[in-house]
Amino acid sequence: MAVVRMDLDQAQQTIDTMRRTMDEFNSQLNGLSGSVNSLLGAWEGRAQAQFNSAWDEWRNRFLTAVNELQPMISGLETERREMEEADSSSHF
Repeated sequence: MAVVRMDLDQAQQTIDTMRRTMDEFNSQLNGLSGSVNSLLGAWEGRAQAQFNSAWDEWRNRFLTAVNELQPMISGLETERREMEEADSSSHF
């Protein structure tokens, strides 16, 4: 039988850090988006359109990457909970 181990405290710290990081990324992106939108409103021309297109593309990729953290967080939470339950039920 394979040995399965997890440091439950470390797992929770990692979950908490991932959540905070995800929130920070979203907050930073919101601030950056506000700045870019202000710039785009004060800029006209082909270069503005090219920049706006590149910005939208980058922003969408960034959001996708950040949002992909959520299933990882959920999976880690599930594993942690299952390990904790297994540990609790193995004590007499």
